[in-house]
Amino acid sequence: METITIALGILSALMHITAFWLYSRQMILGTSRPKAATWLLWPLLTVLNCLVYLLSTGDWVKAMMPICSSIACLIIVVIAIKRKNLDWPRLWELMVMMAAVDVAVLYFAFKSGMSANLLMQGCIAISFIPTIVGVVSNPRSERPLPWFIWAMGYFLTLIIVLIRWKNQPSDLVYPINCLILHALVGALTYRTAKNSGERRTT
Repeated sequence: METITIALGILSALMHITAFWLYSRQMILGTSRPKAATWLLWPLLTVLNCLVYLLSTGDWVKAMMPICSSIACLIIVVIAIKRKNLDWPRLWELMVMMAAVDVAVLYFAFKSGMSANLLMQGCIAISFIPTIVGVVSNPRSERPLPWFIWAMGYFLTLIIVLIRWKNQPSDLVYPINCLILHALVGALTYRTAKNSGERRTT
């Protein structure tokens, strides 16, 4: 089982890297327009989430994808800022950013890894609000393929957690939370593209 879960961890990490590569390519080509209110938060949140998840699970195999996510998010944001590809936040988006940061700060007050983990997932969910609203109002701002690949990567992480089960239900929250959020963005984009007769898969 150890070999299988390590292989699944590597595969999920590779899927995550592939999705980030596709997203960066789309961003450079102008076919995806990332929301600054979401993406400026993610380097901070992914690093904190990686640390919290690693500490709470005590399992580096489960944390393989969060580690890749932390590095890739930072690279994407640097590219986006350098190329001026970000949609800069409006007032309500700034308020969402502040709420997410507040939740992130709260986790320092908890010595319990479980409490910190759950708080961090709430923070990640809040950070998705500008992107979800942006896709609903302007479906052309995102393309579905990277989001579905990210979702599949989190599904593999969920499988790893179940295989390496240690009777810690909180371990499930991170992969399930991110699986739902990424799949939601992809589904909203794909549904709108299909309804408008446009197959936008790259």
